[in-house]
Amino acid sequence: MAFSLKGVAYMKIRMDELIQSIAVALDIVESELLGASTNHGKRIAVLCSLMGKELGMDEEAIKTITTCALFHDNALTEYVLYKHENVDRDANFKLHCEYGQRNIEMLPFKTDVSGLVLYHHEQADGGGLFGKREGEFPLGAELIAIADMIDMEHHLQRISHEKISLLQTEISMQKGKQYTKTAADAMLAVLSTDTLLSLRDENITEAVARSIPIWETDMEDEAMRQDRPSCT
Repeated sequence: MAFSLKGVAYMKIRMDELIQSIAVALDIVESELLGASTNHGKRIAVLCSLMGKELGMDEEAIKTITTCALFHDNALTEYVLYKHENVDRDANFKLHCEYGQRNIEMLPFKTDVSGLVLYHHEQADGGGLFGKREGEFPLGAELIAIADMIDMEHHLQRISHEKISLLQTEISMQKGKQYTKTAADAMLAVLSTDTLLSLRDENITEAVARSIPIWETDMEDEAMRQDRPSCT
């Protein structure tokens, strides 16, 4: 919807709907080019929303973390380079994190997004890409990291109910090692049969719609027409 104020033309944008549309495209690219499981980014967003609410985050913080979760793998070019060229894995993944952080900061957040994508491969014991330990990287990055790791390792869109207790045990054992204590406790609190059912491919779109609060923003028409740095 367009409107004007003091002679300046504005466009009202539903950022939550735009973000979900872009996330669909990202998931398709990840699946086709990189062999990633379908709807990976959406599952991370749902889990981060649940954990954020468990930790008492407000609506603006939930908007921020779910958006960063959906876009945590937005720097796809770096993944493709790693897969098809003989380059150092850790150096490539660092670029993936650095460029991903750069891209996410182009969105008009009202809260601080510093480090949320940059540090989403960090571990509590300092074993991540940048060597950050628990307490040295943002809570949002902690939540994205644990959701990302367990989905990559356990394919949550098809994990059986019988394996929930095994997954919970593994998370508890990795508390303070791979996962921060806060993130591990939050994940254990929300990991249930209902949660896993919501992460299945046939349910994930509805789950994402419930997880991301409505986010409207006003943008000047001129700003929308200006050249922006590309998100690769």
